[in-house]
Amino acid sequence: NTTNTVKKTAKSITRTITMSDEDLKRIVGIFDFENRTLRESYDFQNIFHKGLPEYMNENCRSIIVAARDTGGLMNLLKEPPKLKSGMIDNFSLATIGRQLGLNAIVAGSLEDIRFTDELKGILWTKDTHHFVQVFIRVEVYDTRTATKILDGTFDRRIEIDDMEHRMIQESEKLKLPELNETLKRLLTDIGDNICDAVRDQHWTGYITRLEGNDFIISAGTTVGLERGDILEVFDSSRIIEGVGGQRFFTPGLKIGEIEITAITEDRMTAR
Repeated sequence: NTTNTVKKTAKSITRTITMSDEDLKRIVGIFDFENRTLRESYDFQNIFHKGLPEYMNENCRSIIVAARDTGGLMNLLKEPPKLKSGMIDNFSLATIGRQLGLNAIVAGSLEDIRFTDELKGILWTKDTHHFVQVFIRVEVYDTRTATKILDGTFDRRIEIDDMEHRMIQESEKLKLPELNETLKRLLTDIGDNICDAVRDQHWTGYITRLEGNDFIISAGTTVGLERGDILEVFDSSRIIEGVGGQRFFTPGLKIGEIEITAITEDRMTAR
């Protein structure tokens, strides 16, 4: 815990020195986490669908998790767009995120639940100990470039007693108090890593359309902007293709400045 605190403090100091947009909040969208195992675990869905946004909103300074109950375009975050290969379509995902005013989008899944037995003890006192290991994969996509800023697998192992082991073998559904506690601890680790990855990116807003001489931008007072603020505009028209049909935005040079003339919570007009 002490080591983690020191690392977080060091990162915070570095951001304060190097980033001029520290006072602007990043907006993050989170997909429903998938359960890719053969076992049902309703608690996993509940813990991550509700717990991860709550944890990040309470503990991640300068980050806001977009609400899912607002309707409209937010409902697009139920399932990520995918290529024919089955992989997540980074470019389409980033395009959706830009329309929503998101700086990053999180996708995750319960990848595996493994059961292992180990002999512990000395000589004739050895007995069998049962363990459950949970693996959760998390990917975070940057809407500015459509690249991943985090791709990692988080895991924890817990020991269970003989009765719990028999219950698991007899049922396809996992329902253990120890497993829920393990998932909650994993949630905090995952939330902290997402926060660090997103905060390391510069804040970026996106022009979504042009109305006469006015530029409409998918950001507002929620992120910390005000009427009269001057924003730098950068070219984002160059797109490159990568392996497997993936496409990415290439950040370009500065091409101008615009001034905010009208603003609401999640939208602004600029000239």
